[in-house]
Amino acid sequence: MGLKGGGTGAKAQFKEKCRADFRTFDTLLDARNAIIRQDENDLTLPKKREQTVVFLDGNVIMMTVPEAVGTLEGFATIIFNQLRDALRAGRTVIVAFDEPAYMTNAKREEQARRDASRKARTVTCSTDMAPCPLTPDFTAAEVDALGDVHVLKNDRKCRSRLYDEVMKRVYERLSIIMEQWVTEGGNPQSTLILDGVEPRGCERPAGEKRVTTMIGTNPEAVEAFRRETPIGEGDIKLIALENRLRELVDTNPDFKDYKLALTSTVDTDSFMTMMLDVSKRRVNPYKGTLHSLFCMREAPSKRDREWDPEVKATYLCCDVALLEAHVQQHLWQNARGAIKPEQMLNAMLAF
Repeated sequence: MGLKGGGTGAKAQFKEKCRADFRTFDTLLDARNAIIRQDENDLTLPKKREQTVVFLDGNVIMMTVPEAVGTLEGFATIIFNQLRDALRAGRTVIVAFDEPAYMTNAKREEQARRDASRKARTVTCSTDMAPCPLTPDFTAAEVDALGDVHVLKNDRKCRSRLYDEVMKRVYERLSIIMEQWVTEGGNPQSTLILDGVEPRGCERPAGEKRVTTMIGTNPEAVEAFRRETPIGEGDIKLIALENRLRELVDTNPDFKDYKLALTSTVDTDSFMTMMLDVSKRRVNPYKGTLHSLFCMREAPSKRDREWDPEVKATYLCCDVALLEAHVQQHLWQNARGAIKPEQMLNAMLAF
């Protein structure tokens, strides 16, 4: 749900107190190359891309589409470009979405507060000028004809169907591109997984229940990541996927070459979930090694855009293991004697 923002918020305080744990990169590809240092001419090693998995927060990338891009085709193209860039950085890309049917009560209460706050700022108008002109069972033709699909994105009843249709189209386009990379470029087969989507998109019949699932271009990888217990919140899902990858690196030969996980979201809750996970791994460590990087996409400021209209977003990246270590050092600075892993976990829970 996000921690307090601004100059006194968690993100700003972490950056101020632990500057060495943060670094800004232009792309996820640059972040990957800074972490994995090796001679690409050494053919005995897997290439950097083959050692990297990228986890994306699907709800976040949907919210990054500019308001000026109103058509569904334009909307889908921006998402397509972001996922294609992620696939250039990592051989496997997993996009995780919220699943409203499995949300916690706390999350539902927070969403209700957000909706109420948004409604208070909405301009009152007559019924023939309703903000959302379509019903929650809109068709593909209807959304294609709509001049501004952001009205669907801003309506919680219509949002999921819009996201499903966007990802359906993006998935189909990327599947073709990924096959071309293999047949024409001689690259290894890539993997794209969508976690928490309804693959039928707008083809789901009106009134029929939305059934979310996990789909992907590599059926074996999908089965390896599939869960029995649904997870409603995307930020919790991201850390669950990363932990599953750690297990697969140790137990599944198909995943043994992965050394780096790039988790991209702007949800500052991930600071806490990821640091808490570091503390848990200190108590119950995994056998394999996997470097984890928290990558926050930051749009250029209004002033930067005025100076340079072509300026692009960057990624503020945090080494979560280093950040957790520095927070622990701060929490225990007056302690005497050795500190046990269980005590450090309890301290992080309290924090």
